[in-house]
Amino acid sequence: MSQTSRSVWKYEVPVDDEWHEVLIPSPGRVLHVDSQGARTTVAVWAEVTPGSAELIPQRFRVFGTGQPIPARSSYVGSTLAGPFVWHVYEETPGLFGKYGDQE
Repeated sequence: MSQTSRSVWKYEVPVDDEWHEVLIPSPGRVLHVDSQGARTTVAVWAEVTPGSAELIPQRFRVFGTGQPIPARSSYVGSTLAGPFVWHVYEETPGLFGKYGDQE
């Protein structure tokens, strides 16, 4: 029986108060969040199966401490970037279409 190989890929999420969609090969799961010194992006590392025929769209957004967080989102991780602390959330499907943009 052959094993499916896995790999860790990095995705950059801008710090700009917007949701950003990335296509992650399935199965995939987020492992870590960090800033790598940049104040304009946050890196998200995910374990993926390269060459997977199925790409899963996932939407991420970076929030600053004290910003309101939409109800239909899930915490992914936090990171320090100089004087700032950024918090990454994943948007989860809502009742009004594919994603929960509408509050």
